[in-house]
Amino acid sequence: KIMKVNKIDKKSITIGSPKHDKFFRSKNIQNKNENILIAISDFHEFTMAGKDTRDYIKFEKSIKIVINYLKKYTDLKPIIKVHPNPTTYFDIVEKIKRIDPKITIFKNKDTFELIKNCDSLISINFSTILLEGMILDKPTMCLSFQRQNFIEEPNVKMNSTIFIEELSDIEKSLNELIFNQKIRKTLVSNGKKFVDEYLSNQGNASEALVKILKEYNKWIKTVINLTYG
Repeated sequence: KIMKVNKIDKKSITIGSPKHDKFFRSKNIQNKNENILIAISDFHEFTMAGKDTRDYIKFEKSIKIVINYLKKYTDLKPIIKVHPNPTTYFDIVEKIKRIDPKITIFKNKDTFELIKNCDSLISINFSTILLEGMILDKPTMCLSFQRQNFIEEPNVKMNSTIFIEELSDIEKSLNELIFNQKIRKTLVSNGKKFVDEYLSNQGNASEALVKILKEYNKWIKTVINLTYG
């Protein structure tokens, strides 16, 4: 369906995502998790609306609102995952430490382990980590303040993630994400539907890629033999 919507050539070879094979192979593991993962991605360098200082201000404020809410209203431990190669004009880690000096922050840790061991996933800025959370059956929320029209993205339109663009909506949405069991189940269910439409060869994309490469290699050898005898 994704290929059809994006008018991808039918001659294209569908492989899937080898990177996410281990996610699918582990998705049925259920743990009692007391962590909530906050993944902070960088702003996109090139946007249709250009760069706006107000977006950066919202970005900073949103992190503070989320952390303070979790500390005040929940027993969940916030775990921060920042992008390993940030290009943002300021040091976001320093600003987070000002909010909570004791908060756990990871930069290079494997996202698979962090997502697997979290109760819920919050992505600040639009990121593929949302997809990874859906594969592992986690309810997700995305805070996006760049005017990139992300509200039209398939996973948002399918209601597989709570999508926020205004600071005033954050606390209400956090309450739904963490405490509303009906909404949590709906997010996970819709997330599964999105993943099924978005990724092929779930759990065995690596094998699919190897098979295609072997067939290609066989074809190359045949061409060489026919050409040079």
